[in-house]
Amino acid sequence: SVGGNNNDPTSLWLRRDPGHSWRIRNEGGNLSFVGGANNPSAERLNINTSGDISVGGTTVINSSGNIAHHARIPNLPASKITSGTLPVSRGGTGRSSFSNERILFGNGTGGIDTHSRLSYNVSANQLRLNGIMRAEGYNTRAGTGGSYGGSSFNIWWTGSQGVLYMDAHNVGAIQGTSDRRLKSNISPLATSGVEQVMALRPVSFQYADVPGTVFTGADRILKGFIADEVQAVIPSAVTGEPDGLTEDGEIQPQLLEAMPLIAVLTQAMQEQQAIIEAQQAQIDAQQAQLEDLLKRMTELEER
Repeated sequence: SVGGNNNDPTSLWLRRDPGHSWRIRNEGGNLSFVGGANNPSAERLNINTSGDISVGGTTVINSSGNIAHHARIPNLPASKITSGTLPVSRGGTGRSSFSNERILFGNGTGGIDTHSRLSYNVSANQLRLNGIMRAEGYNTRAGTGGSYGGSSFNIWWTGSQGVLYMDAHNVGAIQGTSDRRLKSNISPLATSGVEQVMALRPVSFQYADVPGTVFTGADRILKGFIADEVQAVIPSAVTGEPDGLTEDGEIQPQLLEAMPLIAVLTQAMQEQQAIIEAQQAQIDAQQAQLEDLLKRMTELEER
């Protein structure tokens, strides 16, 4: 039923039964919605003369249209937090007020810094995340005061090493693991290191400016190798294929990995050292024979 009340002329009553009474109250110019199941005197919503909106006694939107820094969803049951939903502070310990103009998303189980999932601190200019962030890429400054570039990067873990991507381009491994416990089928290199080194072609070069890509070139003259040439000699030292393209039809550069090259160079040096030591042993033996012959000749001359 809908009606007034002679004992409360400021209210309009909306009553279904005694346990579920609601009323719209005008008190001093403030408009309130009061009542609900088994609590007819509880204020649920209030709009004051300044235009501030309060829910459950807490201001959530002020007269300027700004959401209050302590706005929250109180006592949100855990059963309502499912995949795909983002609760804004369920309430609980540490959620009655926020300092430093924080915008916070959390589970409401403890203090802001300890248990918040995502917060922004204006005074410290910090976005803080307690958890795992998933992103397609990151765009950062050159240092802390430089300008932002036009590309984004991300790092992907293959299961044995981190790989750096710039936009859609794989630009190289960051670091590989080398622990014996993570390796199997360990065996010496079967191919001659010296032969492989002699088949390599060291060159000098400059990086080219490729229009419309992240590869803008450099004037500095560098020394190194050409990836597809190395691939023909030491396949494990190169990732990618000659003239490879990304899904967008852009250049996917071949990548040169240093560790296989270092292994082959080490093997070549060991092979050369073995040759040197064998030759030195032969020279020492010949020197001993020569000294013995000279000694005998001297003895014969003295007779």
